[in-house]
This record gives sequence, structure tokens and C-alpha cells, in this order.
Amino acid sequence: MIDFIGRLHPLLVHLPIGILMIGLLLFWRSKWRGVNTDKATTFVFLMASVAAMLSCVSGYLLSTSSDEYGSLVIDHRNAAILLTVVSSVFWWLLVRQFQPLLQLILSLIILALLVVTGHQGGTLTHGESFLWRNDRVVDAEIPVIKDIENALVYKDIVAPVLSQKCVSCHGPNKQKGKLRLDGQEWILKGGKSGATIVAGNIDASEIIKRIVLPPNDEDHMPPKEKGQLSTQQVKLIQWWVQKGASFSASVQELAPDAVIQPALNALMQMAGTEVAVSAALPEVEAAPDSAITVLKSKGVIVIPIAQGSNLLNVNFINCTAISDSVLTALKAIAPQLYWLKAEGPLVKDELVEAIGNAKHLKRLSLSGSGITQKSQQVLKRMTQLKQINLYETLIEEKKKTDTTKLF
Repeated sequence: MIDFIGRLHPLLVHLPIGILMIGLLLFWRSKWRGVNTDKATTFVFLMASVAAMLSCVSGYLLSTSSDEYGSLVIDHRNAAILLTVVSSVFWWLLVRQFQPLLQLILSLIILALLVVTGHQGGTLTHGESFLWRNDRVVDAEIPVIKDIENALVYKDIVAPVLSQKCVSCHGPNKQKGKLRLDGQEWILKGGKSGATIVAGNIDASEIIKRIVLPPNDEDHMPPKEKGQLSTQQVKLIQWWVQKGASFSASVQELAPDAVIQPALNALMQMAGTEVAVSAALPEVEAAPDSAITVLKSKGVIVIPIAQGSNLLNVNFINCTAISDSVLTALKAIAPQLYWLKAEGPLVKDELVEAIGNAKHLKRLSLSGSGITQKSQQVLKRMTQLKQINLYETLIEEKKKTDTTKLF
């Protein structure tokens, strides 16, 4: 019964938030009009105080059923209790109709506590910095490594991936499944599901089991709504575990074979959205400035793939509308396209048709787009593509368990 009441917290917690906001608006409206607070506003704050108390009780019972959140849940609990107390005092002042200045001060304190408590609650359920985190931006490449042979496998390759993709839910403030992945000690300790890593055995390592599951599997990690590991990142972590999961060995010491070497080489060639000039890129004429200007004015990111190269990396992440002018501009720069990321339901077959003559395009991501079978014929003709992401599209390969198709 106690566990059941605790699990009601996600439902109950929204009641005081909504009721308090309505009450504050009514209170500030009365102050702005220069009239006394009416009985309706007083009743709203009574209901808010009761709802806040119920939320605190259910939240406390929920926190006692799991210790995966660490100190953050304590801060959230204390802020919620303080909010409940201040709201109750505020209601009492409204009933007595005195201390108008104190009423106004407490109303501002209630608003501040609502923001703090709500943010802490969101962090508990969605990970750190959930308000301003952009999972698409988080989903970036591993930082460039200039000397791959002497790079430390864990420190320079594995740890950045874990920090980028996993620590928000498995770090110092939150430990889902009683698992932390922000340091050697915690990784070796494992979580409630078993050993995080078993040196030399990827089949027995829980972290490997989770990251290779299909994204729609409820046990897949990271959750499908968060930034996913790339195929390259999965291969590198598998290789590290298979080679003994050393926390101090260099790449050279683990003797990479021909299978993993391309993934390691890629770490020297890419840094986010840039490629080293030494990568022997093909030479092309510069794209029309007018077309680039149109794209940028619509929120499309257009940057050179490398210093001194006219090849372009184009990302539609901030584009809110794909008009005919955008498609025309994209078609004009198609000969310079090298990487293109156009994801989401706004992307239709017309965009794929616009890049049909992009003979230098190597990487294309159309994940979650609205393309249909009509685009499949265009994509088949683009034999120069090395990597294409069709996850959650109508032409996604059903038998693939990852999100990337390699040609």
C-alpha cells in the first residue's frame, strides 16, 4: 500500500503546481486592481496547500522505496516541504486579510520555489539540465584525437562517450538502477542489474547488452528519446571491453585489428562537424553565396567541412519550415554537400529530390522524416553514400537493429 501511494506522486505533484499558478495570477490581479483578495482566491490557496501536502507525502514514500537518486532527491524534498509551508502561511494571511506587503513578498517566494522545486523534479526524472539540454546537440561525435596510437582508451575514448550519453541518469546526482558511470570505481561496482563490464566478455557485460538492444526495447540504453550512441561509439566500447576493459591502457597496447582500426582512424579525422584537411577531400567550386544566405536565414546550419574546402556540412536542426525557396537553395548547393542532417516530420520527398545530384555527399541522416518509398529510388542512385540514417522512416530496413545503414 505504501509503495502504491508513493507511485501516485507523478500524478499528485502536478496538482499543486497548477493550482498555485492559478492562485498567484488571481492574487496579483487583485493587487493590480487595488482590491482585497476575494474568497475564491483564498479557497484556491487552501486547495493548493492541501494538494502540496499530499504531494509531499507521496513523494517521501516514493523516495524511501528507491535510493537511486542520491542527494538530489533530498534537496527536492526539502524545497517541496518549504513550498508547502510557505503556501500554507500565505493562505492563512489571506484568510486574516492583513500584512499585504508580506503577502506580496510571499507570493514571489512561492513562484521562485515553484521554479526550483519543479526543476529539481524534472532533473530527477529526465536527467541533469533537462530544461536547456538539446539531445540532438548532445548527440555529437567523440572529440578529435590527434595521436590515436598513444591515446588512453578509457580516458580519451570511452569516458567522453559515457559522460555525453549516460552520466545524466547514472552520475553523482542520479543513479538509475543503482548504477554510476562517472568513474572507474563506480563502473566496476556495477548496478542492481549485474556487472556493468566483465573484462573480455561482452556478452556478460550489462552495458553492452543494453546499448545493442533495438531502440524500441524498454531496456535499451540510452532511452530512445535521448541522444543515442553512434555505431562507431558502440563498436569502440565493445572493443574496449573485449580487450580487457583496462582503465590505463593505450590504443597501441590493446593492439587494434583491421576491424576496429577504421573507427579509431575516424577519431583523428572528425571533431564534431569538422574534418581534418589532411583527409584528402575532393575539390569543388564554391557554393553560391545567395543560396547559403537563404538557407541560413531559415535557420539551416551551413558550415565548411574543413578549413580550405568548399565542401559543406548542412544541418536542418533549427529550421522550422522547409519552403520552396529552401529547397531551391539546397538544390543549388547540392554539388558541395558532404554531410547532410535533415531529420523530423518536416522533411519530405521533395528535399531528397533536391539533393539528387549531390555526387560528393557521404553522410546523410533522415531519421524520423516524412519521406516515402518515392525517395528510395533517389537514394539508391546515390551510390557514393557511405552512411545513411533512415531510422523511423517508411523505408527503414526492418531487419536492422541499429539506426545506420552502411553502403
